[in-house]
Parts: sequence; structure tokens; C-alpha cells
Amino acid sequence: MSLVIEAAAGSITVPDSTLLAIAVAAAERVEGVRVLRRRGIDLEERVVRLALAARRGESLLGLGQAAQNEVAESLAAMCGIEARVEITIGELE
Repeated sequence: MSLVIEAAAGSITVPDSTLLAIAVAAAERVEGVRVLRRRGIDLEERVVRLALAARRGESLLGLGQAAQNEVAESLAAMCGIEARVEITIGELE
């Protein structure tokens, strides 16, 4: 599925794989976070699901919230969409 944005000069299509790449890059900007292979996006529900590996000894709540904020802000800035971001801490490193 793709995000299709209608503009004055025509449409702009952003595939879900590109949206996921934006989300992964944004989450990994948070120090102490690595995105695992379990990830997905549902454009109809406007939700991104990411599984993260977190650095041992860090606040899991803090890392999760920081990743949520980075992902939501990046998708809004780059694609103009508001998305809910669901995080699972799947591993400690």
C-alpha cells in the first residue's frame, strides 16, 4: 500500500517501504536504540509498529518515548501525516 498525496500539479506517491525507512531512520537517531526486523505500517489506521533493541541500563520508557516522538515528527515533517507509533522493546543489548 502507498500513501498518495494529491497536489495542485498532480499526485505524489510514497510507498509504505519508504515510510518504514523514514520511521526506522528516525527511531535509530535515538541514542541507545536499534530497530529490529519486526516492523510494519498500516496506512489506513495511520499506525507504525516497531520492535526495538535498547541499551542495557537505559530507561526503557524514556527510550521508547524518544523513539515515538522522533518517528512521529519525521513522518509529519517529511510526508505530512500524523501517525501513532507503537513500540515494543524486544531485546536488551
